[in-house]
Amino acid sequence: MSTLQPATPWSLKFVKGDPVTLQSGHGTTVYVLEFFATWCPFCRRAVPTISELQRKYKNQNVVVIAIANEPESDVRDWVTRMGDQVTYRVACDESGQANLNYMTRYGEQGIPCCFIINKQGLLIHHGHPMEERFERKLQEAAGKPAAAGARPTAARAGQAGQPAEGLKKYSRNDLSDMKVGQLRELLIANELQLGLLDDAIEAVLIAQ
Repeated sequence: MSTLQPATPWSLKFVKGDPVTLQSGHGTTVYVLEFFATWCPFCRRAVPTISELQRKYKNQNVVVIAIANEPESDVRDWVTRMGDQVTYRVACDESGQANLNYMTRYGEQGIPCCFIINKQGLLIHHGHPMEERFERKLQEAAGKPAAAGARPTAARAGQAGQPAEGLKKYSRNDLSDMKVGQLRELLIANELQLGLLDDAIEAVLIAQ
């Protein structure tokens, strides 16, 4: 979702990468705040996409910070397990204040969820990092034209009735375990056709 609001400063415990603040990057840095959880399978599947965005836009002064509202020890264990797969900063929000200032304030419930803050310190977009429009907004904030270097859609449905590539990662059991908000995020990320939505709903109903 696009917006234009002053971003709120954060106070975080960084467990990977050098600490940064909203003020230290004013006028020079585009921040991407990714709210995630170490136990979340959807967040884990988004790691390659977010790592690629950090690599791709590093020279445009884009800084990604993954934020977990969990104990520092849990986040450090996750960082260790993920190793070089994670190319961006990771921080703890043990107080929950950053979650309140971003996720709660802007009505976001599903994770992973990313917030783009431009060089002027304005929040310009928030949503799923694997949406195609997410990178367009990031390109705008980083000063690149929207048509330049666009990445392929994370998973785009082919002809009507054909499964999106991204959906193939999930078994029927995965779908049946999802909550409504998680299914919504999956549909958005994969630009699913109506027939695939019906399949997902059917899997949920069968499991009930």
